[in-house]
Amino acid sequence: GKEVVEHLSKLRLQAVDRTRAYFLKVMKQLRRPKTHVRMIQSHALLKYEYLVDFLLVASPTIHSEIRDVYVESMSKTLYTLFRTYHKQLLLLDMRLATRVDLIAVEEAALRDAFSTKVNMRKRGDAFVLGDRAKVLDGAITAETGGDAATALTSSPINAHLALMNG
Repeated sequence: GKEVVEHLSKLRLQAVDRTRAYFLKVMKQLRRPKTHVRMIQSHALLKYEYLVDFLLVASPTIHSEIRDVYVESMSKTLYTLFRTYHKQLLLLDMRLATRVDLIAVEEAALRDAFSTKVNMRKRGDAFVLGDRAKVLDGAITAETGGDAATALTSSPINAHLALMNG
């Protein structure tokens, strides 16, 4: 009777306490820099999703605490990843034309002094590809050209991998 109910209650409280400690430990791992979030989610959280259901039934207050900590941890992690990704994207921003630049240039200005042919290299409007075509080949690097703000890397930008590798 009462002894069994009391013993089960103690066991339930102990299970809730251990489950809370486990999830808080996992959330602490999520907050570390250079953490592979997807691996932690799949191996540490999804593997024990039944414990979340147990917490919801056994102790709704602990469940809401764990959920709030997870949301806060993921919010900070994703904010950091997107901020890094945005910084990397800003390195790719090239200003080609401003509102005071001409969109079209007269052919006479493009002709060489000694030739009747139009020299397209002198064309400086917004429709010129310039070095942008080399982006597809990955040919522009920090060493080969341009300043640091417009330098491109030869590999695609993966901010989460860049954070992992330092």
